[in-house]
Amino acid sequence: MNTRRRTRLRVAALAVGMILVAAACNEGMTVNEQGVYTGSNTTTISGTLTPPENGHSHIVSVKVNDTDATIDGNSYSAQVPLDGAAILNRVLVKSTWSDGTVLAGRRTVVYGDGTHGTVVPKATMLDDSSGLRINESALNALSGVVKDGTTIDPATMAPVGTLIYQKGGWPDARAWINQAPTISDWNIAMDPQPGKVHATVTLTNLNLRLWIETNALFGIWAECGYMKVHSDSITITADYGLQPAAGDPTHLDVNMLGAPQIGAVNLTTQWDGGICDFFQGIVGLFLPNMQDAISGGLQGMLGDPDGAGPADSPIADSIEDALANINVSGPIGESLGVNLTSHIDSVVIDDTGVNLRANSAFVADSVTPGAPNLGGLLSYGDSLPPLPGTTPGGQPYGVAVGVSASGFNQLLASQTEKGLLNSTITSFGGSPLTMRSLVELAIPGGGGLVPDNANFPLKIELAPEVAPLVTLDAGPNGRPASLRIGGYRAKIKRSDNDGLLMDLTLDFKSPVSLQVIDGLMRFVVDQPAASDLSVDVTASFINLTPDAMQAMIQSLAGPMFASVSESLQGFPLPQFAGMDLQPVEVARVGTGLVLFGNLG
Repeated sequence: MNTRRRTRLRVAALAVGMILVAAACNEGMTVNEQGVYTGSNTTTISGTLTPPENGHSHIVSVKVNDTDATIDGNSYSAQVPLDGAAILNRVLVKSTWSDGTVLAGRRTVVYGDGTHGTVVPKATMLDDSSGLRINESALNALSGVVKDGTTIDPATMAPVGTLIYQKGGWPDARAWINQAPTISDWNIAMDPQPGKVHATVTLTNLNLRLWIETNALFGIWAECGYMKVHSDSITITADYGLQPAAGDPTHLDVNMLGAPQIGAVNLTTQWDGGICDFFQGIVGLFLPNMQDAISGGLQGMLGDPDGAGPADSPIADSIEDALANINVSGPIGESLGVNLTSHIDSVVIDDTGVNLRANSAFVADSVTPGAPNLGGLLSYGDSLPPLPGTTPGGQPYGVAVGVSASGFNQLLASQTEKGLLNSTITSFGGSPLTMRSLVELAIPGGGGLVPDNANFPLKIELAPEVAPLVTLDAGPNGRPASLRIGGYRAKIKRSDNDGLLMDLTLDFKSPVSLQVIDGLMRFVVDQPAASDLSVDVTASFINLTPDAMQAMIQSLAGPMFASVSESLQGFPLPQFAGMDLQPVEVARVGTGLVLFGNLG
């Protein structure tokens, strides 16, 4: 019998013997610290030691990385130096017992040295960590919202009974507004300009009716009758400034700059009959006053009622309400199951759009059972730069929403506390994961030697110890970023009795992209290169050679990282004022990740 055949038989025999395995990992040693985030260059790792009840073995030593731990009775502790450049610091604890048993445990400590990153409280508002840009096409896509939120009542512009003209003397004429003005429609167009938004309101088909009298006939006042007054269109233009609302930076404040300007009224008239048909010249007496009355009425109706006071013009209020619908804090936070607070820090308007930058914080409202309770947040101290007028690929767009790398780290941290990356794998390659398929991964052909009564179903339970980190730079293969995960624990267990077969801890860096899949914005994680994946086996009840163990782990990497992508929760694309966002491009801008899209 050749060596390979003997190895297969030995593995198969072990598989049969593992039917009754229900051992707990490292039941003779614990490691206390979990989810540690620190700004100190050392950290204390401690735990307990439990000698076997038969007393046949006692503790010989405990090493924490390369440091000998201090043993005090049934406990140990060690001060461990940390590496600031690494940020995610691997800590391996090994206890050696007098009977030769070696127990191992793994922890990951997140260290911010102030240069490569800083550890801050996890609910910290991060400066300029989120941004929003609204280009001219999106502003005008919102014109319907502005229109719906604005009341333009022509009857208030020139009320019935208003005396338009009477100069006194002879010849003279008197004109009253006899029928309230009406319009068939109106619309608004918004044009961003440096420091302001220029808006043009157009009224269509203005109509009103006048009652006219004259004393031109022998000085006796006589009724002329009715005259219809019409204008095809009237334009009203005004400039608006945008800034964070005083006392409430979660909202945007919009104010009219100066008084609205009324374009040419261009009235035409039509008599309904009467003796004034013979005195057409009297129209020239009061028509300019009619134009002035309409212009003044429009200024009063659409202007700012108190100038620099707290009241706003109706158009300013409506623009403000429309832009308030672009506040993504609520919709995105709700869709992610976390609380997102966003305080507008600055508003810059250029000739193509409005750029808003905000301080923001993603915070979990609770910690899901089984998820880590993180001791802090790793921030790079980076800011999202102003967003460009076109995508990095040169495409036009309407709206861009972006978050800095540190902002994404906070988002991922809050989601980690909500159960992100906690998942269970029960299948491999579309088939159930079993003892036979596991042995086949380790030793090709060996799975066929596992008897049916030993071919029990397996599961892999995945759970993070600390939050993933988005890197500051773009990833390989054209990906906008890389994702680092340290201390990702994978327990291979029997499904029927929860018996542990193997306890692994993975550290890896993987290219990651943001893609729209089935209407959701999702992280997609590539399988890492072999050089970017390391694994610590802290417990194994499967007697495999190092080569066979490595082969098995590499084979499991595919479904495990597919599970990572599935666990990174997708979120619905935000709606703006009831309009869907149609993606154009997802790209890196500075250190941030930005979604560019159009409103439709």
